[in-house]
Amino acid sequence: MLTRAQWGGVPRSWNRIPRVDQVFVHHSVTSANQDLAAAMRDLEAHAVSLGHNGIDYSFVVKIGGQSAEGRGWWAAGGHTINNNSTSYGICGLGDFRSDRAYDAMINEYARIIQEGIFIGAIAPNPRIRPHSDVFATACP
Repeated sequence: MLTRAQWGGVPRSWNRIPRVDQVFVHHSVTSANQDLAAAMRDLEAHAVSLGHNGIDYSFVVKIGGQSAEGRGWWAAGGHTINNNSTSYGICGLGDFRSDRAYDAMINEYARIIQEGIFIGAIAPNPRIRPHSDVFATACP
């Protein structure tokens, strides 16, 4: 997993969140084939241009299973309105209205969630929800 430092994330301070019981699934609606570090910098720049405090997602995953730390563990996100302090947001790099989520990507989502459970950041048996559950978007 690429760390914030490895992809060039600007050091930021976010509100700390307690253990959560839900994870929201997102997609970037960008090219699935981008270099992961460059994609992370683009996602952060886009979020900042909207007035957000850095990248919105906790983690980002590519189709091939490579992943990167966004805000990471214990940090409130900017990914799902009214749910940012009670969930983590994992974003798939690509547009899943047309791209396909391959096994490697799905397995990395599962690995990240299992890590969160192991370290106590996510409660056992969390709800895995699409962003569209709480806000009308194109998210899967």
